[in-house]
This record gives sequence, structure tokens and C-alpha cells, in this order.
Amino acid sequence: MASNLTVSYPDLRGKVFIVTGAASGMGRTLSLQLAAQGANIGLLDLQSPDPVAKEITSLGTGASGVAITVNVQDTAAVNRVVQDVIDRYGRLDGAVNMAGYVGNQKLGETGNVVEVVKDEDWDEIFKTNLGGVKNCLRAEPSLIKNKASIVNAASIVGQQGMAFVAPYSTSKWAVIGLSKCAAQEVASRGILVNAVAPGMVETPLLHSMGDPTTLQTALINRIVMRRFANPEEATKVIVFLLSDEASYITGSVVNIDGGYE
Repeated sequence: MASNLTVSYPDLRGKVFIVTGAASGMGRTLSLQLAAQGANIGLLDLQSPDPVAKEITSLGTGASGVAITVNVQDTAAVNRVVQDVIDRYGRLDGAVNMAGYVGNQKLGETGNVVEVVKDEDWDEIFKTNLGGVKNCLRAEPSLIKNKASIVNAASIVGQQGMAFVAPYSTSKWAVIGLSKCAAQEVASRGILVNAVAPGMVETPLLHSMGDPTTLQTALINRIVMRRFANPEEATKVIVFLLSDEASYITGSVVNIDGGYE
């Protein structure tokens, strides 16, 4: 029986993806990687992602990025901008719901225990990290008219837990559960839904959670590879999940953590 044993780097030419949190960190890196493979990107962020759209144009691959400022907490706004991307490009082949928020959470701050975290801190983190993904999952599958792949950003601390960042950790646990539920609901429509659980990646989000030296001291010995990831090596996994090469992966959580334990 003949079989196709060819494996190649994903060809994404002409495909269209939405990336939330696209203005910086892993969202920016991912958007540039996708565009380098020829994909057009709907760049969504609370901060203007226009600089990333200009970077995409400068790649010279023929891909383009449309920059849209939006708060993923706003259900109606998310519905509107997803439709805007489809209206512009005529299709949507997938999305990466990466927008995240840590609030005042600091890794290693022993005073930031569960019983003293303010309600408003819990609420704001959940509105973005879980509510934002929920809003995207309301809009994206209902508007997609073809096979597609959706990837939601969880975190390794959403699987193992971590002291002193309970709201952030708990919100990422919830993203994993939501992703697994959605995967079962939309599989019959040819839509894949997975979550990724990055570990410690050198991004502004990580650095907002503490001084870099303090973070290294507190966390490096929990990582088998004894280093933090750079954004490029973390987001390559997401590029794969969005590609046709990952056609039999859904409802999964993919750890990108360097052996975090």
C-alpha cells in the first residue's frame, strides 16, 4: 500500500489567521512567522498592532496584516472584528487566541496569597484570560466556513499550579478545560481546537511578573533544560498546529516548557 512519507515545513500561502495579543511577545513573533510562510494575518490587540503589520509588509512574502485595536473582553467587538477580517480576506483558516493578562501578579511574592488577592484582580484576569478566549470561541467557529484550526494559549502553570499567582494560574486551567470542550463540539465541522501550555518564555508578559534575575533564580532549577525559551522556538509549535500537518490533533494540550517540573 502506497503512502505519502513527505514531510515539509508548513505551506501557509493564501491562508488567513487571526492572532490576538499580536502587538508584542509571542503574538508578534507568531504573526511574523505565519506571514513569513505566506499567510495573511488579522492582528488583534488592546495596544495598536500597526507596527507588526508594517513588519509583515517588509518581509516581502506577499502576505499582509490588518491591524485592529480591540479589547477581547468585549463580546460584540470581538464578533465585529472577526467578521471584519473575513470580509477583508474572504476566509478564515484559523486563529490563535493568545491575549493574556497577569495584573499585579508577581512570581515569588509570598505576600500575594489566595486569601488576600482582591476581587477586582481576580475579575480582571479572568475577563481577559478566560473571557477573551470564550469570546473568540463564540465568534470564530460560527463564522468559519471551511476546515480550520484554533489554538488557545494556556500555560504550564495552568496545569501544575504555582504559588502566589493563583488568579493567573486558575484562569489558564480554565482555558484548558474550555479548549477540550470546544474541540468536542466543533470537530464534526472540521475545526480543530487545541491549547498550548508555554513555560517560561522571554516575553514582556513574563518580565512583568518579576525582575528577570529574580525569575531566573526562582525558576531555572525547575526547568530540565536550565534556560528560558525564546519566543521563536515556542511559537513554531503553534505554526505546526495551524498547519495541515497537524490534521489529527484536537482537544490536546501541547506543553512548550523545556521540561518544567
